Amino acid sequence: VASAVVVQVSRRSDGACLFAHAVGRVSADLGSPSVGLHSRFDLASITKAFTAVAVLRLVERSVLSLSDDVGAVLGEAPDGGHAGMTLRHLLEHDSGLPAWRPLHADGDVVQAALRVPAEAAPGARHIYSDVGFLVLDAALRRRVGRSAAELVRAEVLEPLALTSTGFRGVGQSAEAAQRLLATGDFVACEVCPDRGLLVGEVSDENAHAMGGAAPHAGLFGTAADLAAFGLAVLAGPPLLAEPTRRALFEGRPSHAGGHLLGWTPSRPRATRPLAACSRRGVGDTSDSPGPPCGWIPIGGWRSWCWPIACTPAATRPAGSLCAPSCTTRFHGLRTRCND
Repeated sequence: VASAVVVQVSRRSDGACLFAHAVGRVSADLGSPSVGLHSRFDLASITKAFTAVAVLRLVERSVLSLSDDVGAVLGEAPDGGHAGMTLRHLLEHDSGLPAWRPLHADGDVVQAALRVPAEAAPGARHIYSDVGFLVLDAALRRRVGRSAAELVRAEVLEPLALTSTGFRGVGQSAEAAQRLLATGDFVACEVCPDRGLLVGEVSDENAHAMGGAAPHAGLFGTAADLAAFGLAVLAGPPLLAEPTRRALFEGRPSHAGGHLLGWTPSRPRATRPLAACSRRGVGDTSDSPGPPCGWIPIGGWRSWCWPIACTPAATRPAGSLCAPSCTTRFHGLRTRCND
């Protein structure tokens, strides 16, 4: 059960905030401050969606190609461990690499990820993989000369002016965590057996070992910034070119229930009497397909964007179209943007 919930409703046409509300406290301690609209949450695996968008922007500028052979990019021998694996495979989680490994115990996390053997041939199976995104990070460092976290800042956070979203450092003391909690600026994530109460410090151990800035986890952000990010993905230009936007919303994944360009395609269910959803949407890189329905494996965070056509009985003529919406919910934080 989440200790805090933040809700924001924004209009897609101009990004105007129509409704925003925060309820709960920044930790399970009843004496902790109330959560506010400014409070930041650990975005966990939604970080992958930001990484994917950064990569797609580089592809659009021909800095990268989705068909680039990862082994060749890494300078491996033709029969190396990543031969035949492409950047698309890594983004779409069908590289054959395993889901997760405790790489934080092996020193350099990215180098340790490169030593992890695949469990299947590239393209053969869909395996939602943190390891794959760490290999993607290695490929980006080799080809572009910048880490995924650096590219997320340059290609997504800065262009969209998401000033309340970013990576944070690690290693704060228990006293520092309590001081940060007292401000109400960050919502506590969990109590870690080794690190204590985590406030403004990434939960994922591999991301923690990378200093808090990783391709698969590490971002913290607010409801307002997540709404802005979702709206930008739905809009396409200038964040993403129109062909890329169409590929996200109209393409088909290689595997049923799989990923498409780093996102999960899905058709939302019409769960409310006034909405009949008809068009497929895209969401974050969780390992459970389908529209948002609560907690999920790997973190418990989910972000979804979809166009919906609805026929509200009392307010609109039958057959009229609502503008596309963006829904984001994770660890008790939800934003929804529509017209």
